[in-house]
Amino acid sequence: MRNTRCPFCIKIFNDKHQFCHHIANVHNDQTPEDADPLEFAYSLLVHKPIGRICVMCRNNKVNFNQQSLKYDRICSDPKCKEAYVKMMKARMVKVHGQEHLLNDADMQRKMIYNHPNARDFVWDEDHKFRVIGTYEEDFLKKLRSIGWSPNDVIAPSPNNYWYKWKDGTLHLYIPDFYIPSLSLEVEIKESDNHHPRMEHAREIEHLKDQRLRDEEKKTHIHYIKIVDKNYDEFMRDYVKSDENKPED
Repeated sequence: MRNTRCPFCIKIFNDKHQFCHHIANVHNDQTPEDADPLEFAYSLLVHKPIGRICVMCRNNKVNFNQQSLKYDRICSDPKCKEAYVKMMKARMVKVHGQEHLLNDADMQRKMIYNHPNARDFVWDEDHKFRVIGTYEEDFLKKLRSIGWSPNDVIAPSPNNYWYKWKDGTLHLYIPDFYIPSLSLEVEIKESDNHHPRMEHAREIEHLKDQRLRDEEKKTHIHYIKIVDKNYDEFMRDYVKSDENKPED
């Protein structure tokens, strides 16, 4: 963010979080009665009216994320999330031209859903997510604890990433989560196992990581791997980052 002066005083900021929190806290009296202070401050920063609408239905209003200071992309209507997932799949096919592989991807998603360790995580009475293991569940609890909107979380990711093993065979990778407002793929892992017998597994993880890094250069979809429930990088580089610019 370039240097921006507070419209109510002489202070200058080059960080959107500092700018918005300054206005919300110091100049709270300037906030309209029916507006949220942080959302109002954000509207001043981007020089746009308060509020956004769903990118799918183009009708319903979307949530303003108090943590990342970004608007959700999708509203609370489940049909809009379904439509968004289909759109993302179609976009990946357009970029990579692998339409014939979609059936394999859909089958893998069914396998994930029916995994013996899979279970439903109930976010609230209107939202639940299919997760495998306690680490994925903990990530959702973390998001919920900071006030994240469940409408801004897709599990597993709607995107398909194909990569090759050393023997030339093609394999599919589907990240654990996708956060539309951050354009962020999230992979949840335990600590790497350094046992010699796990060398092949480590090689596969490296190939997956490289595949997502390459994808970021093509489509600007970001990628993070969260290990052992350590959310410091996620909070610093994505939730609280001034680099993750608004999409609107």
